[in-house]
Amino acid sequence: GLLGAAATPAGWWHVVPCAAAGLVGCWLVVERAVRRLGGITGDVLGAAIEVSLTLSLVVASLLV
Repeated sequence: GLLGAAATPAGWWHVVPCAAAGLVGCWLVVERAVRRLGGITGDVLGAAIEVSLTLSLVVASLLV
């Protein structure tokens, strides 16, 4: 995770946009669920994890 990203030859700064993309994606999923369902469930949390991981990996692949 964080230590692996910090140890890359490209530098530690790649962690910032990857984490930001993941947080924004997670927030959007949870916000949408709260508006549509009135709250969150375990399935919503699982979807938020998957979306945040996917966005983080997409951003990481664009930065390499």
